[in-house]
Amino acid sequence: MDVMRKAIYMLSVLCVAALWGGCQRGGGEETAQVTLRFNTRAIDIQDKDEDAKAWEGMKTLQVVLFRRQGSGYQYYKQYTWNVPDEADGFFEKELDENIQLGDYMFYVIANGASVGVTVEEGTTETKLKNHIVNSSNFPTDGQPEAGLPMAGSKQVLVNKERNTVKIEVVRAVAKVEITLENASGSAMTVQSINLGAFVANQAYLFGGTGHEVPANVEYSNKNMPVNRDISDGGTSTFSFYLYPSEAEAGKYTLGLTANINNTNKTYDPQPLMEGSTYLSRMPRNTVYKIRAIVDVDAITFRGITVDGWETSYSGGDINIGNND
Repeated sequence: MDVMRKAIYMLSVLCVAALWGGCQRGGGEETAQVTLRFNTRAIDIQDKDEDAKAWEGMKTLQVVLFRRQGSGYQYYKQYTWNVPDEADGFFEKELDENIQLGDYMFYVIANGASVGVTVEEGTTETKLKNHIVNSSNFPTDGQPEAGLPMAGSKQVLVNKERNTVKIEVVRAVAKVEITLENASGSAMTVQSINLGAFVANQAYLFGGTGHEVPANVEYSNKNMPVNRDISDGGTSTFSFYLYPSEAEAGKYTLGLTANINNTNKTYDPQPLMEGSTYLSRMPRNTVYKIRAIVDVDAITFRGITVDGWETSYSGGDINIGNND
């Protein structure tokens, strides 16, 4: 299935904006009071995700507003919060002041510190929309303390009319899960998982059609140390997070090094294929689940499943109405 055509998103953002009659800002301008309610963890269509990891949810939130002035959008204000561990899946904050009525762009960033994102006051909308992340924190096989980077944006018209607008916030990385079955006849220690020359060194924070990776992106091989024992006949799953990738077909390969019976072995990289097609891209917010059997001589792939991240969905609303 073409994952780019699936309306699958990581998190819902519920934003409620109530327009209070007679509320004025300096100069007699009408304003709206805005409350944002976030679902801070991955959800599926049954509102749960049993496979979601604690570090895959929201740790921090940043909302940056741009208000239309003439033919473009001008910086208006930004808000940043830490998401408490006891949020229990939902986090609600009222903006600390009412905002003027008007045409806005809302930019939402979660866990920006994971890729070193800082938004300067007065920045331009174009600069933020095209922000490139290149932190060496990714790729990683660990449990990133600052979480995974996520982002989304939406045009929002704040006026006297009641309306609903959805904002989708998605992970800015892809996830690769590799499950190895040890068929070597002996216990083995997997020393490293060796990813082919498809690992990107940068990506756009805010994705979109034609907006996954910058033109000057570089791809390289990455050997990921894991040092994990697998008993004979046993299995073990390794997870990696990496920037979205649009390398050439044939670059997406997987190899490994292991120790079997006190002998170090290097398994040559094998191409990753979805059915009969060589992989040629790894979009953001997708999961690649790879199953392979490792015997004494070779790796044999038993299938690759490509899907949206835990089949989560879009569901956030901004409700705007008057006080009647």
